[in-house]
Amino acid sequence: MILKKIFLLSIAALQLTAVWSQNPTEVKEKEELIGDISGNALYVNVYRAEEKIIVKQLKSELKNKNGDVKTRGKKLSAIEVVFPSISDSTLTVKAEVQEVKELVYDLFVIFKYNDTILSSTNNTSGYNSAKAFLFDLANNLSKEASEKYFAKQEKEFASLEKKLKLLKKKLVKEEKAVVKAQKLIKKNQSVVEKIDRKDKLDEKAIKARAKSEKAILNGKEKVKDGEYNVEINKRDQKETLSAIKKQRELVNEAKKSLDVFK
Repeated sequence: MILKKIFLLSIAALQLTAVWSQNPTEVKEKEELIGDISGNALYVNVYRAEEKIIVKQLKSELKNKNGDVKTRGKKLSAIEVVFPSISDSTLTVKAEVQEVKELVYDLFVIFKYNDTILSSTNNTSGYNSAKAFLFDLANNLSKEASEKYFAKQEKEFASLEKKLKLLKKKLVKEEKAVVKAQKLIKKNQSVVEKIDRKDKLDEKAIKARAKSEKAILNGKEKVKDGEYNVEINKRDQKETLSAIKKQRELVNEAKKSLDVFK
């Protein structure tokens, strides 16, 4: 079970290393068809946040601007959006979330007022306002998702360190149990040897010898079990140390990805 977990952590570490190094939040524009509107769209990268969370947050922002907003899956449509820094007229907004790669999404948004679709060439001031709006939205989503992921990795790291500490504490007890059992064996072996040196054994001596022989057998079983427990403990410690090393890498990579959005 532990080996399987370590393997999964290794895969996760490789995936995260490949993903986190994406560019920081950046808003761009391109031609796009969203719903029934085709034209210039602003799009922004969002990291780690789920599609439904991205759509939900955009919906909330547009409702705060008095928009009548409807969502369906990864798409959003809004009318009567009040956005004075873009236009004195109300806006129609179309949006869609597209997955770029694992944990990375692009949010595409078309802003339309009157019969004009917003672009950097026809409304520089409005375009910059829309760009700032999407940047803040995406960056906050990425930051929040990255903070949760970072906290999760730190918690797992702390859990592994606690596990190692408990294993070390348990090992001390297990090793002491082996030593105690070995001493018990030697003590009873001495009793048997002393009795065997007698020329004649009475009933009391016979019973004492039988009792010591039984104690020796029990002691050997305890030594065998104890040595097995010690072996398993040391193996578990080795695997846990390996897991801690990989988890530390995950924590460091999670911290780096979070710093991108600060």
